Amino acid sequence: QCFIQQMKVVADLFSEQHQAALNVAWGDAESINKLIEVNPQAFSAMNTAVGWYAKLPSEPTCDALQVSPAEWKVALVEIGQFRALTQQVSSNYLLAQSGNIAEKTAFSKSIDDIGASLRKLNYGSGAVPAPFTQEVLDSMFQLAEELSSWQDLLKVATADADASNVLSKGLNMLAQAETAYDTYMAKALDETSLPAHRMNMASRQVMLAHKMLKEALLLQLDGGLDSRALDSTITEFETALYKLKNGDSNVKAIIPERPDLKEQMTYVDETWISFKEKVQTLAEASGVDGGAGKATSSF
Repeated sequence: QCFIQQMKVVADLFSEQHQAALNVAWGDAESINKLIEVNPQAFSAMNTAVGWYAKLPSEPTCDALQVSPAEWKVALVEIGQFRALTQQVSSNYLLAQSGNIAEKTAFSKSIDDIGASLRKLNYGSGAVPAPFTQEVLDSMFQLAEELSSWQDLLKVATADADASNVLSKGLNMLAQAETAYDTYMAKALDETSLPAHRMNMASRQVMLAHKMLKEALLLQLDGGLDSRALDSTITEFETALYKLKNGDSNVKAIIPERPDLKEQMTYVDETWISFKEKVQTLAEASGVDGGAGKATSSF
């Protein structure tokens, strides 16, 4: 973890140095001061890392990583996005089997997006902190290995031959993403006053929306899914929606002083009614050519 955390420091400083150098080259003379300030800092940070590398296999020691509330917030957002992408990739995979170029492009992009998201979590990126313990780092690298295997399968999979394996791996990735989120959330709750429970509940709604679409598509394709699975996901979404507005033991109700949140939740309510209707209609529709066939969607 010390190597990863130190190289995150190096990357951040060299990013500042790079931007300052470009600004100077573009004629911003005042940026020379920033360049002069950051240059020795970047050199020193890299020199520290090189010193550690030179002493391998001896392991370096480093201070516990200090993560600010702002960084915790960004980390939770990123893990939430990764969690949602596990189900978005699965639903996009089913849609891509239609042969539609737009659906195939969206599927390919989602594969790239989930890889980019996990790289940020593995190594840190910008405001996303590096893993804060060796245990977290090891779990992230294990997740990266499994994601790589899933991505390889996704790139060659066809609906007829590999759908079950693809979707099973997607659910496994989701379970591990949930575990990672819980780990980060527990640490954030311990060190900050962030509304981590609300953030978790809200970001899970995005994942559940993608999961609903995936389950509806499977029902349309007669993919062996019990309709009760979709009903359960819909109920989970609606229960969380109620709690986000009215509160529960972990999440406070929206206060009168936040009319912006009330307005946003009203918009979510209206959109949810339309989305739910489309999901249920999609699940009830027969496949292409009068039977189980290629997935179609108006989403």
